[in-house]
Amino acid sequence: MNPELYESLAVALANAGSVSSPAELHGYVAGSCCAADAPEPVTLCQQLAGHLDISPEQLASAVDLGEWISHIEAGLASPELGFYPLLPDDEESLEQRVVALGQWCEGFLAGYALRVGSSGQTPNAETQEILADLVAISRIGVPDDGDDEETDFMEVVEYLRMAAMSLFIEAREAPASEHDDKPSIH
Repeated sequence: MNPELYESLAVALANAGSVSSPAELHGYVAGSCCAADAPEPVTLCQQLAGHLDISPEQLASAVDLGEWISHIEAGLASPELGFYPLLPDDEESLEQRVVALGQWCEGFLAGYALRVGSSGQTPNAETQEILADLVAISRIGVPDDGDDEETDFMEVVEYLRMAAMSLFIEAREAPASEHDDKPSIH
């Protein structure tokens, strides 16, 4: 996780007039990457700007989506399990981190839904279960501060990491298996 990036994006989004968080922005891009092939940066910029209620120019000045797509996809595909949701630093209150976690899930679901809807894909049962979990997590309540709550938070973050990587791998493998089902011409 990168606290400096989170803070600089928070300032850039606020300056652009958006009430969305960096976590939601990151979740949206990650969800878009997990739904199908790599999103096209210009199209994603237009869609995401609409979601964030800012202009594409304001979004482009806040973040290089082409670079973000590459970075997020590298993390999602990493054999070292290098993907992490962009959330506030551990030094922030648990309440702030939990709220951002819910926002990340909301962004992920929005980005994923838009790409899946436009591709005509139908999620399988496992994917639907993961998406239902993300919906539940997006509605997460603010916990009391404590050791158990901190551990629970870390476990939920770990689940989200693994869920996102699983969805990414499934999306990338689906087209190959569809081609395998087609009869070959000899």
